[in-house]
Amino acid sequence: MVATTATVDPLTLRQQLTDKLEEKNSEFAENTLYYESSRRPDAIGLAAPPELQKLFPHIGYPRLYVNALAERITPEGFNLPGSSDTDSDLWRWWTTNQLDVEFNLGCVEALVHGRAYVTISAPPTNTDPENPYFGPPDVPIIRVESPVNLFADVDPWTRRVTSAIRTYKNEDNDDIRATIYTPDATYYLVKEQDWTVSETVNHGLGIVPIVPLLNRTKLSDTHGTSEITPELRSFTDAAGRLLTNMQAAAELMGIPQRVIFGITNDDLKRKDGSDVSTFEAYMARILTVADPSGKVDQFQAAQLQNFADGIREIRNEVAAYTGLPPQYLSNAQDNPASADAIRSAERRLVLSAERKTVVFGGDLEEAMRVAWRVMNPGSDLPDEYYRLRAIFRNPATPTFESKADATSKLYANGQGVIPKERARVDLGYTTEEREEMRGWDAEQEAHQAELVRMYGNPAGDPEKAPTDESGDVSGSPGGSRSSSSKPDPEAK
Repeated sequence: MVATTATVDPLTLRQQLTDKLEEKNSEFAENTLYYESSRRPDAIGLAAPPELQKLFPHIGYPRLYVNALAERITPEGFNLPGSSDTDSDLWRWWTTNQLDVEFNLGCVEALVHGRAYVTISAPPTNTDPENPYFGPPDVPIIRVESPVNLFADVDPWTRRVTSAIRTYKNEDNDDIRATIYTPDATYYLVKEQDWTVSETVNHGLGIVPIVPLLNRTKLSDTHGTSEITPELRSFTDAAGRLLTNMQAAAELMGIPQRVIFGITNDDLKRKDGSDVSTFEAYMARILTVADPSGKVDQFQAAQLQNFADGIREIRNEVAAYTGLPPQYLSNAQDNPASADAIRSAERRLVLSAERKTVVFGGDLEEAMRVAWRVMNPGSDLPDEYYRLRAIFRNPATPTFESKADATSKLYANGQGVIPKERARVDLGYTTEEREEMRGWDAEQEAHQAELVRMYGNPAGDPEKAPTDESGDVSGSPGGSRSSSSKPDPEAK
Protein backbone atom coordinates (compact mmCIF):
# COMPACT_ATOMS: atom_id res chain seq x y z
CA MET A 1 0.00 0.00 0.00
CA VAL A 2 1.40 3.38 -1.04
CA ALA A 3 1.22 6.15 1.51
CA THR A 4 -0.18 9.53 0.57
CA THR A 5 0.55 12.94 2.00
CA ALA A 6 -1.76 15.49 3.53
CA THR A 7 -2.84 18.58 1.63
CA VAL A 8 0.09 20.96 1.25
CA ASP A 9 0.34 24.63 0.42
CA PRO A 10 2.82 24.83 -2.48
CA LEU A 11 3.62 28.52 -1.77
CA THR A 12 4.56 27.80 1.84
CA LEU A 13 6.48 24.69 0.84
CA ARG A 14 8.36 26.68 -1.79
CA GLN A 15 9.69 29.10 0.81
CA GLN A 16 10.75 26.33 3.17
CA LEU A 17 12.57 24.36 0.49
CA THR A 18 14.16 27.48 -1.01
CA ASP A 19 15.72 28.36 2.35
CA LYS A 20 17.29 24.90 2.56
CA LEU A 21 18.51 25.12 -1.04
CA GLU A 22 20.23 28.47 -0.44
CA GLU A 23 21.83 27.14 2.73
CA LYS A 24 23.38 24.25 0.81
CA ASN A 25 24.49 26.49 -2.06
CA SER A 26 27.05 28.23 0.14
CA GLU A 27 28.75 24.86 0.62
CA PHE A 28 28.44 24.03 -3.07
CA ALA A 29 30.03 27.36 -4.04
CA GLU A 30 33.24 26.37 -2.24
CA ASN A 31 33.27 23.01 -4.02
CA THR A 32 32.82 24.72 -7.37
CA LEU A 33 35.72 27.10 -6.74
CA TYR A 34 38.06 24.21 -6.05
CA TYR A 35 36.84 22.20 -9.05
CA GLU A 36 37.19 25.18 -11.40
CA SER A 37 40.64 26.06 -9.94
CA SER A 38 39.35 29.50 -8.93
CA ARG A 39 39.84 29.22 -5.17
CA ARG A 40 41.96 32.03 -3.68
CA PRO A 41 43.30 31.44 -0.14
CA ASP A 42 43.01 34.10 2.52
CA ALA A 43 46.79 34.09 3.09
CA ILE A 44 49.65 32.89 0.91
CA GLY A 45 52.47 32.96 3.47
CA LEU A 46 53.71 34.54 6.65
CA ALA A 47 56.27 36.76 4.94
CA ALA A 48 54.52 37.24 1.62
CA PRO A 49 53.08 40.68 0.83
CA PRO A 50 49.43 40.87 -0.28
CA GLU A 51 50.51 41.97 -3.78
CA LEU A 52 51.77 38.44 -4.40
CA GLN A 53 48.18 37.15 -4.54
CA LYS A 54 48.09 38.36 -8.14
CA LEU A 55 50.71 35.71 -8.91
CA PHE A 56 48.76 32.90 -7.25
CA PRO A 57 48.40 30.11 -9.88
CA HIS A 58 45.33 28.00 -10.67
CA ILE A 59 45.94 24.49 -9.34
CA GLY A 60 43.75 21.81 -10.95
CA TYR A 61 44.25 18.76 -8.72
CA PRO A 62 40.52 18.52 -7.79
CA ARG A 63 39.38 18.75 -11.41
CA LEU A 64 42.01 16.23 -12.47
CA TYR A 65 40.87 13.68 -9.91
CA VAL A 66 37.12 14.17 -10.40
CA ASN A 67 37.36 13.97 -14.19
CA ALA A 68 39.60 10.89 -14.01
CA LEU A 69 36.87 9.14 -12.01
CA ALA A 70 33.93 10.41 -14.08
CA GLU A 71 35.57 9.32 -17.35
CA ARG A 72 35.53 5.71 -16.12
CA ILE A 73 31.85 5.62 -15.07
CA THR A 74 29.81 5.01 -18.23
CA PRO A 75 26.47 3.12 -18.25
CA GLU A 76 25.91 0.80 -21.20
CA GLY A 77 22.43 -0.57 -20.53
CA PHE A 78 20.04 -2.25 -18.11
CA ASN A 79 19.64 -5.97 -17.74
CA LEU A 80 16.49 -7.77 -16.56
CA PRO A 81 16.78 -11.23 -14.96
CA GLY A 82 16.48 -14.08 -17.40
CA SER A 83 17.86 -12.03 -20.29
CA SER A 84 21.42 -12.10 -21.55
CA ASP A 85 21.04 -8.81 -23.39
CA THR A 86 20.24 -5.27 -22.35
CA ASP A 87 16.57 -4.31 -22.22
CA SER A 88 15.75 -2.44 -25.42
CA ASP A 89 12.83 -0.45 -23.96
CA LEU A 90 14.78 0.92 -21.02
CA TRP A 91 17.77 1.73 -23.19
CA ARG A 92 15.46 3.53 -25.61
CA TRP A 93 14.25 5.67 -22.72
CA TRP A 94 17.88 6.36 -21.84
CA THR A 95 19.04 7.37 -25.31
CA THR A 96 15.87 9.34 -26.17
CA ASN A 97 16.47 11.56 -23.15
CA GLN A 98 20.15 11.94 -24.15
CA LEU A 99 21.21 10.52 -20.82
CA ASP A 100 24.40 9.18 -22.35
CA VAL A 101 25.47 12.84 -22.28
CA GLU A 102 23.49 14.15 -19.31
CA PHE A 103 24.52 11.37 -16.93
CA ASN A 104 28.23 12.05 -17.49
CA LEU A 105 27.67 15.69 -16.55
CA GLY A 106 25.52 14.71 -13.59
CA CYS A 107 28.20 12.26 -12.46
CA VAL A 108 30.67 15.15 -12.26
CA GLU A 109 28.15 17.12 -10.19
CA ALA A 110 27.70 14.18 -7.81
CA LEU A 111 31.44 13.75 -7.39
CA VAL A 112 32.00 17.48 -6.83
CA HIS A 113 29.04 18.20 -4.54
CA GLY A 114 28.25 14.73 -3.23
CA ARG A 115 24.89 14.50 -4.95
CA ALA A 116 22.87 15.09 -8.08
CA TYR A 117 19.24 14.26 -8.84
CA VAL A 118 17.27 12.34 -11.48
CA THR A 119 13.77 13.69 -12.16
CA ILE A 120 11.09 11.67 -13.95
CA SER A 121 7.81 12.87 -15.43
CA ALA A 122 5.28 11.65 -17.96
CA PRO A 123 5.24 13.23 -21.41
CA PRO A 124 2.63 16.00 -21.68
CA THR A 125 -0.68 15.08 -23.24
CA ASN A 126 -1.84 18.62 -23.98
CA THR A 127 1.01 20.42 -25.68
CA ASP A 128 1.34 24.12 -24.96
CA PRO A 129 1.60 26.02 -28.31
CA GLU A 130 4.14 28.38 -26.76
CA ASN A 131 6.21 25.50 -25.41
CA PRO A 132 5.70 22.51 -27.73
CA TYR A 133 6.92 19.05 -26.81
CA PHE A 134 8.61 17.09 -29.61
CA GLY A 135 9.44 13.86 -27.77
CA PRO A 136 7.71 10.52 -28.34
CA PRO A 137 4.52 10.02 -26.30
CA ASP A 138 5.58 6.58 -24.99
CA VAL A 139 8.88 7.70 -23.43
CA PRO A 140 9.07 9.34 -19.99
CA ILE A 141 10.95 12.59 -19.54
CA ILE A 142 14.08 11.84 -17.51
CA ARG A 143 16.47 14.63 -16.53
CA VAL A 144 19.65 14.79 -14.47
CA GLU A 145 19.70 17.94 -12.32
CA SER A 146 22.43 19.77 -10.45
CA PRO A 147 22.07 20.15 -6.65
CA VAL A 148 22.75 23.85 -7.15
CA ASN A 149 19.23 24.23 -8.60
CA LEU A 150 17.36 21.36 -6.95
CA PHE A 151 16.93 20.37 -3.32
CA ALA A 152 15.13 17.29 -2.01
CA ASP A 153 14.04 16.51 1.54
CA VAL A 154 14.81 12.87 2.34
CA ASP A 155 13.13 10.85 5.09
CA PRO A 156 16.01 9.26 7.11
CA TRP A 157 13.79 6.29 7.96
CA THR A 158 12.57 5.28 4.50
CA ARG A 159 15.41 7.04 2.61
CA ARG A 160 12.83 8.29 0.15
CA VAL A 161 12.29 11.84 -1.03
CA THR A 162 9.33 13.47 0.71
CA SER A 163 9.35 16.81 -1.16
CA ALA A 164 11.62 18.71 -3.53
CA ILE A 165 12.02 21.99 -5.37
CA ARG A 166 13.63 22.89 -8.70
CA THR A 167 14.33 26.61 -9.24
CA TYR A 168 14.96 28.54 -12.44
CA LYS A 169 16.85 31.85 -12.51
CA ASN A 170 17.16 34.72 -14.98
CA GLU A 171 20.31 36.52 -16.06
CA ASP A 172 20.26 38.59 -12.86
CA ASN A 173 20.30 35.39 -10.77
CA ASP A 174 16.75 35.97 -9.54
CA ASP A 175 14.26 33.12 -9.20
CA ILE A 176 11.55 33.40 -11.85
CA ARG A 177 10.12 29.85 -11.90
CA ALA A 178 9.96 26.88 -9.57
CA THR A 179 8.66 23.32 -9.60
CA ILE A 180 7.45 21.74 -6.36
CA TYR A 181 7.40 17.94 -6.17
CA THR A 182 5.23 16.03 -3.67
CA PRO A 183 4.14 12.36 -3.51
CA ASP A 184 0.72 13.13 -5.01
CA ALA A 185 1.19 16.18 -7.23
CA THR A 186 3.67 18.42 -9.01
CA TYR A 187 3.14 22.20 -8.84
CA TYR A 188 4.53 24.68 -11.37
CA LEU A 189 5.04 28.19 -9.96
CA VAL A 190 5.72 31.47 -11.72
CA LYS A 191 6.84 34.76 -10.22
CA GLU A 192 5.54 38.00 -11.66
CA GLN A 193 4.82 40.36 -8.80
CA ASP A 194 4.27 37.49 -6.37
CA TRP A 195 4.54 33.74 -6.64
CA THR A 196 1.51 32.01 -8.14
CA VAL A 197 0.71 28.42 -9.10
CA SER A 198 0.42 28.27 -12.88
CA GLU A 199 -0.27 24.52 -13.21
CA THR A 200 -0.89 21.48 -11.03
CA VAL A 201 -0.36 17.89 -12.16
CA ASN A 202 -2.01 15.32 -9.89
CA HIS A 203 0.02 12.22 -10.73
CA GLY A 204 -1.09 10.19 -7.68
CA LEU A 205 2.04 8.03 -7.65
CA GLY A 206 2.39 8.09 -3.88
CA ILE A 207 6.10 8.78 -4.30
CA VAL A 208 8.08 11.85 -5.33
CA PRO A 209 9.36 11.18 -8.88
CA ILE A 210 12.91 12.20 -7.96
CA VAL A 211 15.85 9.89 -7.22
CA PRO A 212 19.00 11.29 -5.56
CA LEU A 213 22.26 10.33 -7.27
CA LEU A 214 24.42 10.10 -4.14
CA ASN A 215 28.19 9.76 -3.91
CA ARG A 216 28.07 7.71 -0.72
CA THR A 217 31.24 6.62 1.07
CA LYS A 218 29.78 4.90 4.17
CA LEU A 219 26.47 3.67 5.57
CA SER A 220 25.80 6.77 7.65
CA ASP A 221 26.42 8.96 4.61
CA THR A 222 22.80 9.46 3.53
CA HIS A 223 23.33 12.79 1.74
CA GLY A 224 26.51 12.13 -0.25
CA THR A 225 30.08 13.38 0.17
CA SER A 226 32.22 15.45 -2.17
CA GLU A 227 35.34 13.84 -3.62
CA ILE A 228 37.11 17.16 -3.06
CA THR A 229 38.05 16.13 0.46
CA PRO A 230 39.73 18.37 3.08
CA GLU A 231 43.14 16.78 2.48
CA LEU A 232 42.87 17.37 -1.27
CA ARG A 233 41.91 21.00 -0.64
CA SER A 234 44.79 21.58 1.75
CA PHE A 235 47.39 20.22 -0.66
CA THR A 236 45.85 22.22 -3.50
CA ASP A 237 46.30 25.38 -1.43
CA ALA A 238 49.82 24.34 -0.42
CA ALA A 239 50.83 23.81 -4.04
CA GLY A 240 49.46 27.24 -4.92
CA ARG A 241 51.40 28.96 -2.15
CA LEU A 242 54.61 27.15 -3.04
CA LEU A 243 54.33 28.02 -6.73
CA THR A 244 53.56 31.65 -5.83
CA ASN A 245 56.69 31.88 -3.70
CA MET A 246 58.70 30.25 -6.47
CA GLN A 247 57.50 32.88 -8.94
CA ALA A 248 58.45 35.64 -6.49
CA ALA A 249 61.89 34.12 -5.96
CA ALA A 250 62.39 33.75 -9.71
CA GLU A 251 61.36 37.36 -10.22
CA LEU A 252 63.68 38.79 -7.54
CA MET A 253 66.55 36.33 -7.25
CA GLY A 254 66.30 33.95 -10.17
CA ILE A 255 68.90 35.89 -12.18
CA PRO A 256 72.30 37.17 -10.92
CA GLN A 257 71.93 40.50 -9.10
CA ARG A 258 74.42 43.29 -9.85
CA VAL A 259 75.57 45.85 -7.36
CA ILE A 260 77.60 49.01 -8.13
CA PHE A 261 79.66 50.81 -5.52
CA GLY A 262 80.95 54.39 -5.55
CA ILE A 263 78.33 55.95 -7.84
CA THR A 264 74.90 57.52 -7.70
CA ASN A 265 71.87 57.29 -9.97
CA ASP A 266 73.07 60.38 -11.81
CA ASP A 267 76.20 58.51 -12.87
CA LEU A 268 74.19 55.86 -14.80
CA LYS A 269 73.92 56.89 -18.43
CA ARG A 270 73.00 55.33 -21.74
CA LYS A 271 75.36 55.56 -24.73
CA ASP A 272 73.54 58.66 -25.93
CA GLY A 273 74.03 60.31 -22.52
CA SER A 274 70.41 60.02 -21.34
CA ASP A 275 69.59 58.99 -17.78
CA VAL A 276 68.75 55.38 -16.84
CA SER A 277 65.50 54.83 -14.94
CA THR A 278 65.38 52.92 -11.64
CA PHE A 279 63.50 50.05 -13.27
CA GLU A 280 66.09 49.75 -16.03
CA ALA A 281 68.82 49.73 -13.43
CA TYR A 282 67.02 47.00 -11.53
CA MET A 283 66.77 44.91 -14.71
CA ALA A 284 70.54 45.47 -15.26
CA ARG A 285 69.98 47.30 -18.55
CA ILE A 286 73.08 49.39 -17.78
CA LEU A 287 75.32 50.21 -20.68
CA THR A 288 77.68 52.89 -19.36
CA VAL A 289 79.11 53.95 -15.98
CA ALA A 290 80.52 57.47 -16.25
CA ASP A 291 82.46 57.48 -12.97
CA PRO A 292 85.80 55.60 -13.36
CA SER A 293 85.85 54.91 -9.62
CA GLY A 294 82.69 52.83 -9.80
CA LYS A 295 83.00 49.16 -9.00
CA VAL A 296 80.56 46.49 -10.23
CA ASP A 297 80.01 43.19 -8.49
CA GLN A 298 77.48 40.36 -8.86
CA PHE A 299 75.56 38.12 -6.45
CA GLN A 300 74.96 34.50 -7.28
CA ALA A 301 71.42 33.66 -8.50
CA ALA A 302 69.11 31.83 -6.10
CA GLN A 303 68.59 28.11 -6.58
CA LEU A 304 64.92 27.17 -7.12
CA GLN A 305 65.41 23.42 -6.76
CA ASN A 306 63.94 23.42 -3.25
CA PHE A 307 60.63 24.68 -4.67
CA ALA A 308 60.64 21.95 -7.33
CA ASP A 309 61.28 19.33 -4.66
CA GLY A 310 58.39 20.69 -2.60
CA ILE A 311 56.00 20.54 -5.56
CA ARG A 312 57.07 16.96 -6.26
CA GLU A 313 56.39 15.99 -2.65
CA ILE A 314 52.91 17.56 -2.82
CA ARG A 315 52.16 15.61 -5.98
CA ASN A 316 53.15 12.39 -4.23
CA GLU A 317 50.79 13.20 -1.37
CA VAL A 318 47.95 13.95 -3.80
CA ALA A 319 48.59 10.62 -5.55
CA ALA A 320 48.57 8.81 -2.20
CA TYR A 321 45.20 10.28 -1.17
CA THR A 322 43.44 10.01 -4.53
CA GLY A 323 45.01 6.96 -6.16
CA LEU A 324 45.92 8.92 -9.30
CA PRO A 325 48.72 7.24 -11.28
CA PRO A 326 52.08 9.08 -11.46
CA GLN A 327 51.66 9.87 -15.16
CA TYR A 328 48.45 11.79 -14.37
CA LEU A 329 50.47 14.18 -12.19
CA SER A 330 53.30 14.66 -14.71
CA ASN A 331 55.92 12.82 -12.68
CA ALA A 332 58.31 12.36 -15.59
CA GLN A 333 60.42 9.21 -15.85
CA ASP A 334 63.45 8.50 -17.97
CA ASN A 335 61.94 5.34 -19.45
CA PRO A 336 58.29 5.03 -20.47
CA ALA A 337 56.24 2.71 -18.31
CA SER A 338 55.22 -0.65 -19.70
CA ALA A 339 51.59 -1.63 -20.19
CA ASP A 340 51.68 -3.83 -17.08
CA ALA A 341 53.19 -1.00 -15.03
CA ILE A 342 50.47 1.40 -16.20
CA ARG A 343 47.71 -1.05 -15.28
CA SER A 344 49.30 -1.61 -11.89
CA ALA A 345 49.53 2.15 -11.26
CA GLU A 346 45.87 2.62 -12.22
CA ARG A 347 44.63 -0.21 -10.01
CA ARG A 348 43.45 1.96 -7.09
CA LEU A 349 41.71 4.39 -9.43
CA VAL A 350 39.99 1.51 -11.23
CA LEU A 351 38.80 0.01 -7.93
CA SER A 352 37.41 3.39 -6.87
CA ALA A 353 35.55 3.71 -10.17
CA GLU A 354 34.16 0.17 -9.82
CA ARG A 355 32.86 1.04 -6.38
CA LYS A 356 31.19 4.18 -7.75
CA THR A 357 29.47 2.16 -10.47
CA VAL A 358 27.86 -0.01 -7.79
CA VAL A 359 26.66 3.03 -5.82
CA PHE A 360 25.44 5.01 -8.84
CA GLY A 361 24.05 1.87 -10.45
CA GLY A 362 21.63 1.33 -7.57
CA ASP A 363 20.33 4.89 -7.96
CA LEU A 364 19.90 4.50 -11.73
CA GLU A 365 18.02 1.24 -11.24
CA GLU A 366 15.64 2.99 -8.83
CA ALA A 367 15.18 5.81 -11.35
CA MET A 368 14.14 3.31 -14.02
CA ARG A 369 11.69 1.67 -11.63
CA VAL A 370 10.13 5.08 -10.94
CA ALA A 371 10.02 5.75 -14.69
CA TRP A 372 8.11 2.50 -15.22
CA ARG A 373 5.58 3.56 -12.55
CA VAL A 374 5.18 6.95 -14.23
CA MET A 375 4.43 5.34 -17.59
CA ASN A 376 2.13 2.69 -16.07
CA PRO A 377 0.05 4.50 -13.45
CA GLY A 378 -2.00 2.26 -11.19
CA SER A 379 -0.11 -0.90 -12.19
CA ASP A 380 2.05 -3.00 -9.90
CA LEU A 381 5.76 -3.01 -10.64
CA PRO A 382 6.77 -6.35 -12.23
CA ASP A 383 8.88 -8.58 -9.98
CA GLU A 384 11.79 -8.64 -12.43
CA TYR A 385 12.20 -4.86 -12.11
CA TYR A 386 13.17 -5.33 -8.46
CA ARG A 387 16.17 -7.29 -9.75
CA LEU A 388 17.02 -4.82 -12.48
CA ARG A 389 20.76 -4.38 -12.93
CA ALA A 390 22.61 -1.42 -14.46
CA ILE A 391 25.51 -2.39 -16.72
CA PHE A 392 28.62 -0.18 -16.85
CA ARG A 393 31.61 -0.13 -19.15
CA ASN A 394 34.78 -1.69 -17.78
CA PRO A 395 36.49 1.15 -15.86
CA ALA A 396 39.94 -0.28 -16.57
CA THR A 397 41.90 0.85 -19.61
CA PRO A 398 43.10 -2.26 -21.47
CA THR A 399 44.05 -1.76 -25.10
CA PHE A 400 41.63 -3.09 -27.69
CA GLU A 401 44.33 -5.43 -28.99
CA SER A 402 44.81 -7.04 -25.57
CA LYS A 403 41.03 -7.38 -25.08
CA ALA A 404 40.64 -8.92 -28.53
CA ASP A 405 43.48 -11.38 -27.92
CA ALA A 406 42.10 -12.49 -24.55
CA THR A 407 38.55 -12.80 -25.89
CA SER A 408 39.70 -14.79 -28.93
CA LYS A 409 41.45 -17.27 -26.67
CA LEU A 410 38.32 -17.68 -24.55
CA TYR A 411 36.12 -18.13 -27.64
CA ALA A 412 38.65 -20.34 -29.50
CA ASN A 413 36.62 -20.41 -32.73
CA GLY A 414 33.59 -21.87 -30.97
CA GLN A 415 35.51 -24.48 -28.99
CA GLY A 416 36.31 -22.34 -25.94
CA VAL A 417 34.56 -21.54 -22.68
CA ILE A 418 32.45 -18.63 -23.95
CA PRO A 419 30.05 -18.40 -26.92
CA LYS A 420 30.33 -15.88 -29.73
CA GLU A 421 27.73 -13.53 -28.26
CA ARG A 422 29.57 -13.37 -24.92
CA ALA A 423 32.77 -12.54 -26.78
CA ARG A 424 31.06 -9.61 -28.48
CA VAL A 425 29.75 -8.35 -25.15
CA ASP A 426 33.23 -8.56 -23.61
CA LEU A 427 34.67 -6.57 -26.52
CA GLY A 428 32.27 -3.74 -25.74
CA TYR A 429 29.97 -3.82 -28.74
CA THR A 430 26.61 -2.11 -28.16
CA THR A 431 23.23 -3.83 -28.35
CA GLU A 432 22.55 -2.34 -31.79
CA GLU A 433 25.95 -3.47 -33.09
CA ARG A 434 25.46 -7.01 -31.79
CA GLU A 435 21.99 -7.16 -33.35
CA GLU A 436 23.50 -6.13 -36.67
CA MET A 437 26.21 -8.80 -36.31
CA ARG A 438 23.59 -11.47 -35.67
CA GLY A 439 21.93 -10.46 -38.91
CA TRP A 440 25.24 -10.84 -40.72
CA ASP A 441 25.72 -14.27 -39.13
CA ALA A 442 22.31 -15.39 -40.40
CA GLU A 443 23.12 -14.16 -43.91
CA GLN A 444 26.46 -15.96 -43.87
CA GLU A 445 24.91 -19.23 -42.67
CA ALA A 446 22.23 -19.04 -45.36
CA HIS A 447 24.89 -18.39 -48.00
CA GLN A 448 26.99 -21.35 -46.82
CA ALA A 449 23.94 -23.62 -46.81
CA GLU A 450 23.20 -22.59 -50.39
CA LEU A 451 26.76 -23.38 -51.46
CA VAL A 452 26.55 -26.82 -49.84
CA ARG A 453 23.24 -27.49 -51.60
CA MET A 454 24.69 -26.55 -54.96
CA TYR A 455 28.19 -28.03 -54.78
CA GLY A 456 28.14 -30.51 -51.93
CA ASN A 457 29.98 -30.37 -48.66
CA PRO A 458 33.56 -29.24 -49.37
CA ALA A 459 34.76 -30.88 -46.19
CA GLY A 460 33.35 -34.28 -47.25
CA ASP A 461 31.35 -34.63 -44.05
CA PRO A 462 28.12 -36.56 -44.88
CA GLU A 463 26.53 -35.43 -41.61
CA LYS A 464 26.62 -31.77 -42.74
CA ALA A 465 25.70 -32.43 -46.38
CA PRO A 466 22.03 -32.12 -47.40
CA THR A 467 20.19 -35.34 -48.35
CA ASP A 468 17.45 -36.13 -50.81
CA GLU A 469 14.16 -37.85 -50.00
CA SER A 470 15.72 -41.33 -50.16
CA GLY A 471 18.34 -40.38 -47.60
CA ASP A 472 21.21 -40.36 -50.12
CA VAL A 473 23.72 -37.57 -50.03
CA SER A 474 23.02 -35.21 -52.90
CA GLY A 475 25.14 -32.67 -54.64
CA SER A 476 28.02 -35.04 -55.48
CA PRO A 477 29.41 -35.22 -59.02
CA GLY A 478 27.70 -37.84 -61.20
CA GLY A 479 24.38 -37.74 -59.42
CA SER A 480 23.23 -39.36 -56.18
CA ARG A 481 24.91 -42.38 -54.73
CA SER A 482 25.03 -44.45 -51.61
CA SER A 483 26.64 -42.92 -48.59
CA SER A 484 29.16 -45.77 -48.74
CA SER A 485 31.66 -45.19 -51.55
CA LYS A 486 33.89 -48.26 -50.96
CA PRO A 487 34.11 -50.64 -54.01
CA ASP A 488 32.95 -54.25 -53.72
CA PRO A 489 36.02 -56.44 -53.40
CA GLU A 490 34.12 -59.41 -55.06
CA ALA A 491 33.34 -57.38 -58.15
CA LYS A 492 35.63 -57.86 -61.17
